[in-house]
Amino acid sequence: MGNYIGKKLRGKHTTYLDITWGKILIKKIEKESSVTGVGLGIIIKIKNKPKLNYTAKKIDIGIELTMFASAQKQIILIYTNNAKETAISLGLKLKTVKN
Repeated sequence: MGNYIGKKLRGKHTTYLDITWGKILIKKIEKESSVTGVGLGIIIKIKNKPKLNYTAKKIDIGIELTMFASAQKQIILIYTNNAKETAISLGLKLKTVKN
């Protein structure tokens, strides 16, 4: 597990999944000017690792990113005013959500 140390953190939870691309992504998020905050969710155990490394979807406050490791998942909220451009900048593919 890694600990997030940055100015954009919202909340008291600082631990994130310690996976290679996750570390890189957290650093990119911190440097991204359009990101106003980061909320790290709790790490949850899962039975089987999904085929994807992450899922990302646009929500009212920005982007809800779910990161997957071998036996865990974690939801990270990325606060931004422009989710589409932030996702492109971070190299994330946004999932289209049907209403």
